[in-house]
Amino acid sequence: MAVDASSSASPAATAGWPSLPLLPPIVKTSRVIGPLMARTCAPRPCLSTMGLATSKVAQVWHLLGHTPLATASAPALNGLRLGLIWLHRALVLAAMVAAPFMGTGVIGGLVWAGFAVLVARWLTGRASFRFCLIDNWVLLFFATAAVSAMFSSYMATSMVGLVKLLTFLAAYLNARVLVADEAEAPRWPFKWLWLLSLLIIALGTFEAVVGLWQYQHRVQPLATWQDPELNPELQLIRVFGTLKPANPNLLAGYMIHCLGLGVGVSLMAWLTRQWGWAVLGTGACGLMAEALVLTGSRGAYLALAAMGGLTFLWVGHLLWHQADLKPLVRLKVAWLLAALAVVGVVLTAVLVMPALQNRLLSIVAFREDSSNSFRMNVWSSTWAMIKDNWLVGIGPGNNTFKLVYGLYMVPGYTALSAYSIFLEIWAEQGLFGLLAFLLLWLVMALRAVGVLFTRATLTTQLWAGTLIVGLASSTVYGLFDTIWYRPSVNTLFWFLVAGLAQVTTDVFAQTAADVADKTEAAP
Repeated sequence: MAVDASSSASPAATAGWPSLPLLPPIVKTSRVIGPLMARTCAPRPCLSTMGLATSKVAQVWHLLGHTPLATASAPALNGLRLGLIWLHRALVLAAMVAAPFMGTGVIGGLVWAGFAVLVARWLTGRASFRFCLIDNWVLLFFATAAVSAMFSSYMATSMVGLVKLLTFLAAYLNARVLVADEAEAPRWPFKWLWLLSLLIIALGTFEAVVGLWQYQHRVQPLATWQDPELNPELQLIRVFGTLKPANPNLLAGYMIHCLGLGVGVSLMAWLTRQWGWAVLGTGACGLMAEALVLTGSRGAYLALAAMGGLTFLWVGHLLWHQADLKPLVRLKVAWLLAALAVVGVVLTAVLVMPALQNRLLSIVAFREDSSNSFRMNVWSSTWAMIKDNWLVGIGPGNNTFKLVYGLYMVPGYTALSAYSIFLEIWAEQGLFGLLAFLLLWLVMALRAVGVLFTRATLTTQLWAGTLIVGLASSTVYGLFDTIWYRPSVNTLFWFLVAGLAQVTTDVFAQTAADVADKTEAAP
């Protein structure tokens, strides 16, 4: 899909940042970084970014799209293709709707059903997307899990865990193809990215309303999610929504993704003067933010801080350097006032809610807080596991982790996970898996930032910021918990990755085409 650059921003201005010292003057290097990102991030037809192995992947992908069924053009087959397209879309939507209400089995079943239809779409030639560097590293990350399973001391158990983990790869491919399904709507860029994001925001808003109702009626979760030694007057009523199991941390992990998309879509509406959508989106974000605070999840509080800071930097860069926004001084003042208002609301909430104060202070209580102490004991045991299985890991899956963890655990501190996605990935998939995940993150960050130095439209640049900020917030949350591995949360994470891959691929493809046109036109 080509990116419309006719109304887009000009290359980033070369002026400094004298009026906003908090934002780094990275724009001065845009004349160098822009063409460099266009050359290094533009998709190659043969996937040459990873050499021969990547070329083989491209060849297989090409063959899947040129089977006898794919090249046939009978009316009946055309009807079949159209039916498969809409069935695939329906299953992807069903999986997203089921995420906050159903168990892991139902969600996983819908994801795999969607993937089965996706395979049928490939065989009939109606499922394709342009491979990019993000796709390569996603595949490599899951490949390390397969290697770890094959070398695991508990191979049978690890193979079961591998199948569960590959559910997330199937969810990624489902989303990747769906957000690329835009040939029928060239006037609506990122059509399915918009539709799926609006659905996720609506679901997050519903969960927020349920959470607020639980708070007002003092509904307690089934398990104890408070320090038992804490004064009851300082205990926060923690909401948990409708997700299963009833875990406030799980709701927080789910809501982080919903709120990230809500903030991004609302900002797009404000900056493009879609006032009705802007007011509606801002109200939804307010509800989700309030419910997120009431989950009592300290990891979510850190994720919220990361989301706020990164959003401030990203939008601030656009306000001061995007061609359409640079002249709007009042908008810059409004943005700074809005940021100060958000900080004021946060400080007021902390001051008037002693339970929230106590919850925030417990983050730095270390061993004095029972939850912190429990996590630190689990981290210590997990690190001991890593030292003995550092290269290829113990094998994927919570059951594999449980079997091996029992050999290293501190007595009395049983756990089903490492309570940190980085420790979990290293323990299960080894150093190769951890490096693949970190390099995937590096590639995503570089490509997202690179969009700022292209002639992409304002909306496209906001999409890139929305997706990378949402991913960063989710990852910050994952530093201290592993609900990231729950299908209701993990499928949203890989949806954001798929969206970022599509947005950046379109942008850099158009940028490369523009550079080629200028080269041909040059004397």
